Amino acid sequence: MKLPQTLARSAGRAPLLIVDMWLIPVLLWCAFALRSGTLPPDLTDDRKWLLLFSVVASVVPFIRLGLYRAVTRYIGQEAAFVIIQGVTTAALLLFGLAWLFQLEADPAVFIIFWAIVLIYVGGSRFAIRAYYRHRAARRAKAVGIYGAGDAGRQLAAAINSGNQCHVRAFFDDDPSLDGVIIDGTPVFNTHDIQHVVQQRGLHEIFLALPSASRHQRQQALRRVEFLPVRIRTVPHLGELVVGLARVDELRDIDLEDLLERAPVEAKMALLTSSANKKNVMVTGAGGTIGSELCRKIIDLNPVRVVLYEMSEYALYAIEKELREANKYAKTTIAIHPVLSSVRDSQRVAAVMAEYGIDLVFHAAAYKHVPMLEENIAEGVLNNVIGTWNVAEAAVAAQAATFVLVSTDKAVRPTNLMGATKRMSELVVQAIQERERQGESKTDLCIVRFGNVLGSSGSVVPHFKEQIRRGGPITVTHPEVIRYFMTVPEAAQLVLQASAMSRGGDVFLLDMGAPVKIHDLAKKMIHLMGFIEKTDNNQSGDIAIEFTGLRPGEKLYEELLVDSEAYATEHPKIMRAQEGGVAWNEIEEPLHDLWRAADENRIEEVIEILKACVPEYTPGEGVCSQCSAEQEYTGGLDRSFAAGNGIE
Repeated sequence: MKLPQTLARSAGRAPLLIVDMWLIPVLLWCAFALRSGTLPPDLTDDRKWLLLFSVVASVVPFIRLGLYRAVTRYIGQEAAFVIIQGVTTAALLLFGLAWLFQLEADPAVFIIFWAIVLIYVGGSRFAIRAYYRHRAARRAKAVGIYGAGDAGRQLAAAINSGNQCHVRAFFDDDPSLDGVIIDGTPVFNTHDIQHVVQQRGLHEIFLALPSASRHQRQQALRRVEFLPVRIRTVPHLGELVVGLARVDELRDIDLEDLLERAPVEAKMALLTSSANKKNVMVTGAGGTIGSELCRKIIDLNPVRVVLYEMSEYALYAIEKELREANKYAKTTIAIHPVLSSVRDSQRVAAVMAEYGIDLVFHAAAYKHVPMLEENIAEGVLNNVIGTWNVAEAAVAAQAATFVLVSTDKAVRPTNLMGATKRMSELVVQAIQERERQGESKTDLCIVRFGNVLGSSGSVVPHFKEQIRRGGPITVTHPEVIRYFMTVPEAAQLVLQASAMSRGGDVFLLDMGAPVKIHDLAKKMIHLMGFIEKTDNNQSGDIAIEFTGLRPGEKLYEELLVDSEAYATEHPKIMRAQEGGVAWNEIEEPLHDLWRAADENRIEEVIEILKACVPEYTPGEGVCSQCSAEQEYTGGLDRSFAAGNGIE
């Protein structure tokens, strides 16, 4: 079907060729007139032949140089060189034909002809381009570019070559650029941005700051976040340099930019020592944290990476990605996908023994609070029993380090997810204490962090989807606050913790000040180009509705069970000083919990959790699944709560 399209394009450009064939002899006639100073000029036979030859001498090089193949409305400044080359070739060719056929002609005529044709060809092409651009600009969406450097100029050229958007303004902090015109577009100081947005009717602003520091990007975002426009950005400089992205690949604002703090930088010495030349296993390898861990590990020169995952598609996706990264980096790291559940203790142990695992990252867990409030037994079996299985397998395989990925919801939990994670922490600490009495070579530690921006089920993707659907955004309570970290920060914390572990540690990340979810929702509304709809502004676009705290949800989260935390080799990573429990105190309740969950005896499950995690206060949703109140007493030492580190 390409032939009809080609013919259509050729037909569209034929009028320009016909006009050139008619006008070029006229322009040569004008050159004769200008040189002789008479009008009309005297047309001798030699001059008539030159008028005929001028068509061939001009059109042939124009065709050869592609002047009729170029889409006139899209030609750029580089076309000026081609036009000069074509007109110069035409004048020289015409002069050569005159000499070859011994036609009488003043050499000055050819110089005049060259100048006139250059003005005509260049002027006509760029005039057509200007007409189409003006017509497209009237219909296109008006946009502005924040940043008038090389990236901003390249982006403007890419945008203006299309029909969807037209750049009406540049904004830049550099005072020397104020008032400068770039390709017909004025540059304004960033202090005037609100006035210019209104005056020029801008619908979007693109941040063209690929090499800007985090502080500079935050400063730019503060200037634009409450403007009634959508904000998008070009990729970062690193992606542009290695060819992973183009400058015109516009994206929504990075999740990291929503955090008003500097990102926590990794210490390369800790990262390198964590996985270098080791056999590494990641459970939950297809999840948000697990997959990011795998991406980071593959860059740290391990011998092999075992991907342990129960979701077939998630396992396929991360394996495919890592194999492609392996191929691109020309490395020979062994990658082993294992499709199984951490609830299968025999399978977990067999895999670790088979591959001689040195380092285990246990990221497999159910983490969605409302979901686990409705699926209590499954939450316990996966989160608690699964952790027990993986930790015991790591000890049996004599792995050097086992790292449990935990959460701030484990601290004084009010929901089942938090209670299962706290119970998992206690199990890991108890196994560590037990193994210290023997000759175990395994250090077991815990990494506890807050909400991860962009992870599955987190508020940011949820809010984005609600905004795209036209709202409203649903927030449970106006005073809910959370600690946030990015996915790369979370993965780096886990890796660095494994390098610092001495056994039984609980590591925490300094995540700065907590973020109010209500403020995060408002910021996302504005950054995506909408106006919040409130009681005082009913003409707004997106409303925020408060739905009430969900079962088991707290207004705020904590990171410490006890109040003390100590510095580590990394200035932003702390080591908590928390009491643990003895294995003989938790072993029997753990077996009882396993049996109760496996037999779906929900009342007993809750009572065992309450006994083991005394600060756990189940919500109404959980209590409603219990047909009768009963107290768990079997095998649990009454000193357990005190030994738990809970006052």
